[in-house]
Amino acid sequence: MRKLKCLTVDDEKASLEVLANLIRQRPDLVLTAATSDPRTVPNSVEREGIDLLFVDLHMDHLHGIDLIKMMAGKVEVICCTADNQYGSELIELDVAYYLTKPFSKEQFNKAITRVWDRKDGYMLRGDLNGLDGYIVMKGSGSQLVQMRFAELECLEAAGNYTEVTYAGGQVTVAHGLGYFEDRLPSAHFLRTHKSYIVARKNIANIEFNRRIIILRNSLRRTHIPIGKTYINALRELFGVPAVSS
Repeated sequence: MRKLKCLTVDDEKASLEVLANLIRQRPDLVLTAATSDPRTVPNSVEREGIDLLFVDLHMDHLHGIDLIKMMAGKVEVICCTADNQYGSELIELDVAYYLTKPFSKEQFNKAITRVWDRKDGYMLRGDLNGLDGYIVMKGSGSQLVQMRFAELECLEAAGNYTEVTYAGGQVTVAHGLGYFEDRLPSAHFLRTHKSYIVARKNIANIEFNRRIIILRNSLRRTHIPIGKTYINALRELFGVPAVSS
């Protein structure tokens, strides 16, 4: 199994411990070093052959943004900070992921998936949380299909494959629906059923009583179903009171 050698830098001991615990739970990660002094990072990256750097922003001696600039092109970076004001700057710096403290294990794992995708060429540079990013999918044979998040309209599971409806056409790709759930920005895409993910911009109406979503644009269908396990979460998301069963 391939492993990523990790270095964590944060001036808060508790944050370093959280990261250490999460890293230990991943067989594809190795915590090579941890430090509270960002000034030591460049030498450590070079000496230890670090693959992945976890960086806080507000630290003594050296700001995380400045450290990330120093490490540009040398290592993958996941930014871990309680400050959510640096999104646009981090996009320009091409960090792999922007984790806002406190973050969950699921969010951490999603960040690691993003790193592997970047290393394997399945994710291109773009907005980490918006619609300006790109996703690369395995098509037929050795073909790779590149698509902007903004183009995606609806995704339907087809066994180990997914039928992707996008602005202008359809394509079947060699990924299960979970591949997209892990990678698409959750602010713009919703899992509505075990077999469906829909772009929020493509929702024309939701009929909770009938458990269907009316689509705004679609080449194949006018609506998709809402699964029983997803309906309450959708009600909460759109501020619709739950109905007692």
